[in-house]
Parts: sequence; structure tokens; C-alpha cells
Amino acid sequence: MNKENALTELEWQRFARHLLLPGFGPKQQVYIKNASAVIIGVGGLGNTAAQQLSLAGIGRITLVDFDTVETSNLARQVLFDENAVGLNKATAAAERLRKQYPGTRYEAREELFNDTNGKSICDGHSILMDCTDLPSVKYHIDRVARALQLPLVYGAVNRFDGQVAIFHGGAQQSYTNLFRSIEVESKIDTCDTLGVWSPAVNIVGSIMAQEALSLLAFGTSELDGKLLQMDLKRYSFHTFQLGVEQATTRAHQQKIPPAVRPIHRSEMHATQAHDPRTLTIALSKSSELEFADIDIQLSMDELVWESHTWDKDRPLILTCNKGIQSMEAALLLSDMGFRCIHPVMPD
Repeated sequence: MNKENALTELEWQRFARHLLLPGFGPKQQVYIKNASAVIIGVGGLGNTAAQQLSLAGIGRITLVDFDTVETSNLARQVLFDENAVGLNKATAAAERLRKQYPGTRYEAREELFNDTNGKSICDGHSILMDCTDLPSVKYHIDRVARALQLPLVYGAVNRFDGQVAIFHGGAQQSYTNLFRSIEVESKIDTCDTLGVWSPAVNIVGSIMAQEALSLLAFGTSELDGKLLQMDLKRYSFHTFQLGVEQATTRAHQQKIPPAVRPIHRSEMHATQAHDPRTLTIALSKSSELEFADIDIQLSMDELVWESHTWDKDRPLILTCNKGIQSMEAALLLSDMGFRCIHPVMPD
């Protein structure tokens, strides 16, 4: 290790407890020191993630947000106080962080992240962190991560629930593959309309930082190619393996859980008539689907959130264009405890 990459005496003292951890040494701390992160969305998740990465000694953070601080943010966005109300979130957070953690360099970008500016913002960084609650922006982030071949730490919070996943890591999964949206620009409820529990934001943001640091220090993450789903009111945690390939492999190997009972499209009417409680869900928008027979239309993202409020004994029918996404959703719902799920397969 050359002198330019060595830890200073102050850093040896500051990170002394890190250096006592099994498998973590000066080399790993230097990796973090030389790393840089882009945090898109400087609300609750972004505040906590930025603070935790700074505490761990990351070298540089770029904060991206077009929004301003409101009084209703102060209960969960730990970097802001009353003096920050009305200021841009990225700028206010960077100012606060510079005072607390002078060892890290901060850049504030007061703009909405999109395909036009995304590559220039993220180029030259080590990792991306999706902390926004705007659905359309998440797809922009995913595309930029793929184009620049950068690992992406995804996080989301809704009421008492949280999600964390790693995309574009070694497993090469992506947000777009998991959460294929019916209409990217359609309105999806956020914390502004549904509410959010402040401790949930801080817990999820800390887990995001933990996985980012694991990727930076060791090049691996336990959540690479997986989705961690948390119900922080009931202390329920589920980890799902992601990817169409995994779902279809389980189906071909006849390892479908007992709760998952595939049907053909020609059997939909009979299955619906068998139990009037049956809920029929379309997971994609296509003229091939008979939407007169559909109760609700959801993206995969919406399905994961909404299903937490459903009766797990209620029969579910899941339909899409080719049956692949229906099977993916069925396996996820089975792992969540649903007992009667019918993914629709092509005739």
C-alpha cells in the first residue's frame, strides 16, 4: 500500500473499531476512503445513508435532489432542522455534512435526475444509491447504472414497510426486470399520501449504507440479486431471490410451492367462479388480456406493497402476457405466506 493510499494517524484512531472486525483491515478502510457514492433523493433514506457513509469514512458523496426542505420532513430527515426549511435538500444536506464530517468531500446537485443528466452526474463514482420516492426516477437511475456498469443500492419505505436490494452487482439483476411498470409515469402513492414511520426510514437507510459499504470494502453484498422485504411493525423480514431465471427454473424443476397452483388462461373464468372472494390481478398492460375479467392492474412494485394489507387466505389469480411475470409474482407471494395463488400460463 503506497503512502497516498495509506490511512492517516487520525484515521487509524477514528476507525479503530472497524479495524478490529474479523476480515476487515486497513486495506478495506482505504477502499472506502477512496470510494465515491451518488445519492439520488436526499429525503429520509438519503439523509441516513449519507450520514452513515460519512461516518464510515467514504471519500466523496454527490447528493442529487431538486426538492426543498419542508417542516413535515423534519421528523425523519435527520440532517435538517428548522433553519433548513425552504432550502434545497441536496445543498442543505451537503452544508450540514461538511461541518460534521470534513474528511468527506460533498457535491450538491440541485436538479431532477433523468436520462439526460444522469450519466454526467454519476460518471467517475463507485456506487449509486436510489433513495428517491419518485417511481419514474427509479427507472432513470436503473438505466444509468446499467450503462455505466455501476452497482446500485435500491431502497424504499412505505408506512411501516421497507425494501432493500442490490442491482447491477455480480448477480446482474435490475430494478426494471423486477418492477416492470404498467405506466412509468402513472401516479403511485408515496409517504406524502400514505404516511411513513420515522424509525423505518432510518432503519432502511442504514441497511442501504451497510450494503453499500460491504460492496465498497469487499466487493460483495448479501443482498446482491435479492430483495429484502421488511414489515417493521411486526418485525417480519423476508429475503427473496430475484430474477425470471430463478422463477422459471423452480417451475421447470417442479419445485413450485404447494400454495402456487398454475392455471391456463382458458381456466380463468371457472377459477373465478369457484370462489367469489378471488382477486384477479393483471401484471402487465396488453390487448391480449381480457381486462373485463381483471379486478385490479398493478406493477410488480405496487403488488409487493399492496399485498401486505390482503387476507393471505384469499385466492389470487395473477395474469400477464407470457406467464413469466405471473410466476415470479406467485413465488414472491408464496414466500410472503399467501396460501392460494394461481399464476396464469398461456394456453
